[in-house]
Amino acid sequence: MSEQEVFDYIYSVITREYLENRIQKKENFGITAKDIADHFNTYRSTVSTMLNTAVKNGLFIKIETRPVLFVPVDIVKKELHVHLEKSVYTPEEIRNLFFKKEQEADSFSIMIGHDGSQSLQIKQAQSAILYPPKGLHTLITGESGTGKTLFAHTMYDYGRKIKGMSEKEYPFVEFNCADYYHNPQLLLSQLFGHIRGAFTGADQETEGLVEKANHGILFLDEIHRLPPEGQELLFYLMDTGQYRKMGEANTIRKADILIIGATTENPKDVLLKTFKRRIPLTINLPPLRERPLQEKLKIMEHLFSKEAILTQRTYIIDADIVKAITLYDFTENIGQLASEIKILCARSFLESKTKEFGEIKVPYVFLSDNIREAYKKYRKIGYTFTDNYENYNYDLVITPSNEITHVKENVLNEEAYCSLIDEIRNYSRQGLTSDEVAIRISSAVSSYYDEILNSMYFKTVNKDELYKIIEPRIVDFSLEVMKEIQNRLSVKITEQSILVLAFHLKFLIDRLRKIKLTESSSVPVKTGDAIVDDMIDRIESKFSLRLPTDEKKFFQLLIKNITSDIVPDNSSKAALYILAHGNTASSIAEVCNRLLHTDFVRAFDMPLTQDVNQSYQLFMEEIESLHLKKGVMILADMGSLLDFGHKLTRDTGIPTHTIPNVSTAIALDFAHIMLNRNEHIDLTYNEYLIKNRFEPAFASSEKEPAIISACSSGQGTSIAFKNMIVEILKENSLGYIHVFALSNEELQKKNETYQEIVDSYNLVAVIGNVHIDVDAPFFHISELVTDDKKENFIKFLNKTGVSEQKTKHKKTDQSAEEAAGFLAQHVMYVNPLAVQKVAAEFLENLFDDLEYEEKNRASTGFSLIIHIGFMIERIIANKTIIFDHKTPYLDSNKEIFQKIRSHIKSIEEAFEIEISDDEICYMMITLYPNTYDAAVA
Repeated sequence: MSEQEVFDYIYSVITREYLENRIQKKENFGITAKDIADHFNTYRSTVSTMLNTAVKNGLFIKIETRPVLFVPVDIVKKELHVHLEKSVYTPEEIRNLFFKKEQEADSFSIMIGHDGSQSLQIKQAQSAILYPPKGLHTLITGESGTGKTLFAHTMYDYGRKIKGMSEKEYPFVEFNCADYYHNPQLLLSQLFGHIRGAFTGADQETEGLVEKANHGILFLDEIHRLPPEGQELLFYLMDTGQYRKMGEANTIRKADILIIGATTENPKDVLLKTFKRRIPLTINLPPLRERPLQEKLKIMEHLFSKEAILTQRTYIIDADIVKAITLYDFTENIGQLASEIKILCARSFLESKTKEFGEIKVPYVFLSDNIREAYKKYRKIGYTFTDNYENYNYDLVITPSNEITHVKENVLNEEAYCSLIDEIRNYSRQGLTSDEVAIRISSAVSSYYDEILNSMYFKTVNKDELYKIIEPRIVDFSLEVMKEIQNRLSVKITEQSILVLAFHLKFLIDRLRKIKLTESSSVPVKTGDAIVDDMIDRIESKFSLRLPTDEKKFFQLLIKNITSDIVPDNSSKAALYILAHGNTASSIAEVCNRLLHTDFVRAFDMPLTQDVNQSYQLFMEEIESLHLKKGVMILADMGSLLDFGHKLTRDTGIPTHTIPNVSTAIALDFAHIMLNRNEHIDLTYNEYLIKNRFEPAFASSEKEPAIISACSSGQGTSIAFKNMIVEILKENSLGYIHVFALSNEELQKKNETYQEIVDSYNLVAVIGNVHIDVDAPFFHISELVTDDKKENFIKFLNKTGVSEQKTKHKKTDQSAEEAAGFLAQHVMYVNPLAVQKVAAEFLENLFDDLEYEEKNRASTGFSLIIHIGFMIERIIANKTIIFDHKTPYLDSNKEIFQKIRSHIKSIEEAFEIEISDDEICYMMITLYPNTYDAAVA
């Protein structure tokens, strides 16, 4: 094993495609010393020494994961355009270096629908830009107004950023073929340029768009308007990279461009077949009517926001406008919607009484008649929004600073409020004591409290959100006052209580400014409650108001209602945290807490725009401030949040367990368990796993499964445990799970042997007689003695997904993926992933029809997918192959040929090609190697 052989092997594994794939999935990348040692059947220490020397010589970077990963420097620098400042990196530094670059480059992430109706189209576009060596020529199709031009611009922006090039180095040239549709000569001159004297009026040589777009992208809008001769010249350019200016006879020019075309027509009807073949990728953009309601709403918000920024005014859009627009079928798609919104804002702007400042209301009556008529039909049939998106019930408020809020025009019911004040006066006149008054109207005050909460679409305190609808000084005062109550009473106030106080103060202050109230109640000026009296004094001083005694009395009742919502301090318990992107965590926690009448379930929302490291630091600081003794149970949604528990334990020593794919049902289950008990999270976690309520996060591991057997009295006993476990596994057809015997000391110290097991295997459980905190569920040995508990353990193992059958059935899929990987390095005009998908489906049907032997399907499938990839490449490039002795061979194998010819139509339709009989003959030989000799003998 020479150093060069090792390096050659590394370069065969760590390719550009491999790195881009791992970075896109945000997974660790590189190769370990063990991987290489296993490949060459040598010692890991020998390979490790060689790699570390290469790191010192600047040939590789080292990533300090467990185990350590190595990556070639030149691939990172040349292929990914990443600048490396040192040779050794932590995993966190690598994430910041690579994943942040990928995130910044991903211009598609700001597109509405990037994670919804346009996710497939965006993946296609990214493939078109990244596909080696120069990308794939692409045709964007879709109805008028679906955003084809914007999509093309975004493809360019994505390509420029990910290649790390300037606009000059990577130009984008746009041309609308319809502008010169009636003058083909001038159109071709625009595209390719012309020399002096090429035609009448050609007084000087001009540069064409192809020349301007060299090394970049040429976008041809309405490409169906391109005349046939123009299409022919373009596909010659696409084939050879060469062209001539109009009027040139001998000079051949070169251009390296990626062509993106856009059309509203069916490409088969308007483009030459020979030209269409040169464009391997077609991206179809969906019309507005086929997009989800939430995407329509976001598009509408974006268009209103553009008008708000343009006019520097705040717009309040009637809730019925929001509903009507999202339901209407705009035949001209986003373009028509944009025109409608611009007209709406223009009419509202003109009607506004405050032309220079203030909010502009956009009333429903300003909508076009046809949209209002369509909405009436929906209302007649009682249409309701089925996606539980409650913002449809609120007016839409959009500011010039691009802040978007949904609020009711009247957050509080003034009639209900005045009715409560009247009740207080009446009961007080009757001589009822304060406590008696409180009892009589407590339910009404509670209803008032709930009405405020239910009127808001957000349920947690977010000052930035509150500032949009309440004066900042009222918000700040409410936070300050409630914090004081919390400290004085040594209790914890809920966030909902802060919201209620802020909204009540806003309403109270607005009301007192409008009307002049007189002292009409016999209730004393002071309420007798020191905290309330102090608060009232501060309100009067802060806002220069005098509260009538009725208002003070009501205020006292409201504060009592708020403080009745206080929950005990749960720091002595284990904590339950929901972690999710966006506002999902708060929503789930709020539902759980309301249903269980508690404040136990905590939420941590990670804004989509926030850096992962910053989010983790905030989370860690919050947890540390709680001084938790029995750990944190984390229910997370996905991605980087799944690592927060591990990091928290590493950095603070606080025990954690993490459950992926959080849902409200899972959160309620955990809340029920943890509220009723006061136990360590390990016990809760294990109980939850054993009851089969979810699939553990390690279920998808590709490593072989393993169990550790441990004992406090030494390895001898743990080996006895191991033998017992092995027998149990064999009895239940789980004998393929590895079992390792360790002492408790080895387990506790997480020594080298333990680390080897964790690095090399998927550790699914630890079994012993003393609980030790490791990153796997623990089972006491007694749980394997009785039949019922043993059954629970076996159920748990089956739930992890590490079944023997699952391992066996990976072969065919792996063969297809390996074939696609091979094609990616050798074909130019076709998308290997598309070939893999279509060919795999074709082969599955063909194998079944031919009753092909199961044991040979994986190897033959691998060969055929590669053959099909090169076959499509040949046909697109107009190259043909000849099969010797075709006629006698087909005569001898008619049935096989007919079955292949029948099934292969799926490939012809998918890639718009015609496959010859010669190509099919070569496929027949791959399937049945002996048939050729027998036929031509």
